[in-house]
Amino acid sequence: MPKFAALVLIVLAALLVLGRLVQAAGTGQAERESGGATLVALGAVLIPIAYVAMMQARVLGFREATVLFVFALGALLARRGRKGLVALAGLALLIGIGFNYLFTQVFYIDLPRAGWF
Repeated sequence: MPKFAALVLIVLAALLVLGRLVQAAGTGQAERESGGATLVALGAVLIPIAYVAMMQARVLGFREATVLFVFALGALLARRGRKGLVALAGLALLIGIGFNYLFTQVFYIDLPRAGWF
């Protein structure tokens, strides 16, 4: 499931990057004007790749990787101040721990664990 979700996010973010590049080239805008959105889209591609890679390499387990993934992607997309990051950290913890509980205790799905535990 994490690989499929990452694949969907990667494809959508790659389409966003391509669309921004085509739009910037077609309208003659300076690269600096579209550079911010392009970097956000690039980050939206790289963060899911890192999310899946950390679990695949057993660097982090599902719970820890999901908390970091939600926080990193949310911080990238939200662009809010410290108050937003505090709320985002709480949401990331809730999602990471909650999904781990849901998948392991309700649906009985084996999730990736870190190799050093």
